[in-house]
Amino acid sequence: MRKTVFIGAMKPMTAGHYQMIQQAITDTKCPADEVPAKETYILISVQDRIKKSQFPIAGETAIEAFADFYSNVEGFLSDIPAGNTVNLIFVASNKFHADNPERIQTIQSAVNRIDQNLAARGVPANVEFSLVRSGPPDYLLSLAEASPSDQFILYVGADDVNKYKFLAKYASNIQTSSFERFAGGMSGTEVRQLFGADELAPEQSDRLKSAFPVGVDPVTLRDFYRSRVDEGGLLESTIYGNGDVEKAIRSIFIRGLMK
Repeated sequence: MRKTVFIGAMKPMTAGHYQMIQQAITDTKCPADEVPAKETYILISVQDRIKKSQFPIAGETAIEAFADFYSNVEGFLSDIPAGNTVNLIFVASNKFHADNPERIQTIQSAVNRIDQNLAARGVPANVEFSLVRSGPPDYLLSLAEASPSDQFILYVGADDVNKYKFLAKYASNIQTSSFERFAGGMSGTEVRQLFGADELAPEQSDRLKSAFPVGVDPVTLRDFYRSRVDEGGLLESTIYGNGDVEKAIRSIFIRGLMK
C-alpha cells in the first residue's frame, strides 16, 4: 500500500509548503498503474530555526502561528479526498523535550488548538504531538520499520532530495518524489528576510502577499512573528543587520549579561 509523507520545518509555512502538502495528499506522483495513497503523514519539526544572519524563529512560535493563523482559516486543509486519512504530526526530539519542559507545554497547548480548530471546521485529520530520538526523519523510519509491506513516498522539493537520500540505507520501503519549486513561490529564507526587515518597500509588501496559503493574512502573521522575536531567549547569540530588530537583539543580550 502506498502512503505519502511530507516533512517540513515550516518556519513559517509558505504557500509552497502548502502546495507540496496538497500534492502529497492527492498523491499526484502516483504511477498510472498503481492505486494512489489513501493515507498521508505531514511531519512538522518543532525544533528552533536559528541561523546566523537570519530572522530566528522559536519552535513554539511557529506552532502557535500554525494554530492561530492557519488552522482556523476557512478552506485550509479542506480539500482532503473522501476516504483519505491525513496525519498531522508535530515532532520533537527527546533532547528538546528534556531541555525545554515549559516550552513543550506551550507547544502541546498549540497542537491541541490545531486539533480543535480543524475538528470544528470538519477537517478529517489526526493531529498528534510525538517525541522521537532526533526528528521527523526518525519518525518516518519508525513508520517504515513498523509497516514493511507498505511503500512510503516522501514528497520533497528538488533541492532537498540529497538531504533525505540516507533514509534508503535504513528502510528500502522509503522512496522520494521530487518537485521543482512552484512558480511564483517564495522560499522560507526569503520570507524570514522580509520578517526581519523593519520596513518593507511596496514591492516587498506585494511579494509577501503571495507567500502564504489563501486566507492567511501576511501582515498580522509578520507582526506576530516579530512580536515574538525573543521567544525562549533565543536571540542572545544572533545578530543580523535589520535596524531596530538588531538593536532589540543587542538589548536582549545586554540584559542577559546584567542578570
